Amino acid sequence: MMVNFLKISCLIVLFLSIFLSAQKQIKTDAVVQSSNGLFTITSNKIVAPFKINFEDLPMENLKDRMGETFDGKDIYFLNGDIVALGSCCAFKAKEFLYYKYLPVYKNWVLYKSYYEDIEIVDGITDIKVTYYPYSLGINSKEYTPNKKLYLQDSIKNKTTIETIFNNEYEKMRNTKNLKSYNFNYSYENLFLLIKEKPITNNTLDKYNNLAFYIAQTKEGSFKAIYLYNEILDKFPTRVVTYLNLGDCYWNIGIEDLAKENYKKYIALMKSQNKDLKKTPQQVWERAK
Repeated sequence: MMVNFLKISCLIVLFLSIFLSAQKQIKTDAVVQSSNGLFTITSNKIVAPFKINFEDLPMENLKDRMGETFDGKDIYFLNGDIVALGSCCAFKAKEFLYYKYLPVYKNWVLYKSYYEDIEIVDGITDIKVTYYPYSLGINSKEYTPNKKLYLQDSIKNKTTIETIFNNEYEKMRNTKNLKSYNFNYSYENLFLLIKEKPITNNTLDKYNNLAFYIAQTKEGSFKAIYLYNEILDKFPTRVVTYLNLGDCYWNIGIEDLAKENYKKYIALMKSQNKDLKKTPQQVWERAK
């Protein structure tokens, strides 16, 4: 009985230590926004709290668009990182800054920014991603760039890019029914793919096919729309892409943009002297 009692006592002590440790972490890793827009970051990783003025953060994409005006401001912890989020234009345009904690500096250092302006109804899908060399702290303190970490991020991104453009592409191409297929890659991944492997005459068909496959996957229409618009930005007279884009808009219920793209498709078919008999019947009906 005495042995069991000791075992139970040890378990209780262990549980309490874990619980108190978790409570301590919750209390010490926190971000508080004051009424004047300043943020205070407290953590057991730093000696004194950081006072952060949101307007000092390098949200260059939002500032280019809106100046210093933001609809929303937030700074929060996410899996050990600190994320700063700014938004404008009824929260449709957003910019995220990602900071990773580096013990050598006792600070969170900027390594990535992600900007998105996704307004599918207006036909706008703007994505920008930038990786930084770990040289700017959350409190604007500057450091020597960390080339090793920056290189690791670059290698990781290139691996993802190759996976999408080769392995994932082939898997989708050889899948008969893509409706239940999960394309688990983000807008960021697609942006970096295009940046690393630009849309050119040599890659054009493959990009159009990739977008076509993604459009058929589970909830893939929005990402396909992004790719199709990027294709048309480089090749504005590519006929089939207007047909594909029209289908995407139609499938998500945005009929005005669908009709607009169907009409462009028909007009280009005529101007390029292509066989109008190959135009799908539903295009004539939907373009009315």
